[in-house]
Amino acid sequence: MNKSPPLSRGEVGSIEVLVNIRNKKGVFNKAIFIKSNATNDIEIIRVKGFIK
Repeated sequence: MNKSPPLSRGEVGSIEVLVNIRNKKGVFNKAIFIKSNATNDIEIIRVKGFIK
């Protein structure tokens, strides 16, 4: 797991998410948990898709 340097208030960053779809078909729904020192210290982002 690679950690990015901390962001200051107002800064913008990006997150790269890799989903292993080998030998899978159909719908997927993955949760990404982002921990920070903000008031809401854990944010959850969901990645959804369909694999043909």
